[in-house]
Amino acid sequence: MNQRVDQILTSYASEQARIELARQGGTNIGAAVGFVAALLVLFGMIGVIAEG
Repeated sequence: MNQRVDQILTSYASEQARIELARQGGTNIGAAVGFVAALLVLFGMIGVIAEG
């Protein structure tokens, strides 16, 4: 992630970099939600296996 931010900052002027980072930030929200959902499923499976 930090490499991508650095790449954007070096590729664009400061104002454009801010716009580009904001535009790309929207995809990270979806990834974070998916990651949390995957963790919840994993913990649920561990709980079921532990009880069985």
